[in-house]
Amino acid sequence: MGVINPAATTELEAVNQMLSVIGEAPVASLASTQADVVMALDILEAVTREVSAMPWRFNTEYAYELTAAGTVTEGGTARNYYTIPGDLAAWSLSRTAEQGLFDVHIRMSRVGTITPAVLIFADRLNSRDGIDTSNNDDKLYIDPVWFVPFEEMPQAARRYISIAAARRFQRASVGSPTLEQFSETDEITSYLALKRDEGIKQDYNLFANADTLRILGGRPSGPYGVIDIRDSRRG
Repeated sequence: MGVINPAATTELEAVNQMLSVIGEAPVASLASTQADVVMALDILEAVTREVSAMPWRFNTEYAYELTAAGTVTEGGTARNYYTIPGDLAAWSLSRTAEQGLFDVHIRMSRVGTITPAVLIFADRLNSRDGIDTSNNDDKLYIDPVWFVPFEEMPQAARRYISIAAARRFQRASVGSPTLEQFSETDEITSYLALKRDEGIKQDYNLFANADTLRILGGRPSGPYGVIDIRDSRRG
């Protein structure tokens, strides 16, 4: 009797799972030029990208440090500019006192000294390519969401992607309402498992931002919000 050694789902296994949904034989390699295999790979990649673009525990970081790619002079003042990491799916500006007044967005550079023009984090408030980060050790800190390859994801994400991709593949190639119903149930179950294991709870709080912290004297945040010595809950 063979020994079963469970391991995380590979891309090849995911594609073969998709092929099995429509009754196709598995393939030994992803290098196959078979039309169904090419379509399955395209769909698997699309679903992987969609899931990876969402903020999960496995692909979200906080206070990621960006180093300036260079400086640009605008209005007689030299400022740093920051380029965009290639695997950045989404981001927000890290909430710190030093960055509390920053208004940053992504756009193409406009100043001719940045050649060729590239995507940068730009100062939206002042319409500048460069950002004055002199009070932040010339660093820019963001909370990024990264694109992650399929085989670097946790199993819960791989399972959901495999099932969601199989359902989409079946719909595109066969379009069976019966198979659609069965795969929809599996997809919902796997998505709930993914949210339970890897979901990020957004703990929004009026007091948890740099502007409010400055107004309240820079007191740190505690379990009830910003620590206030007048609060009777702390005795």
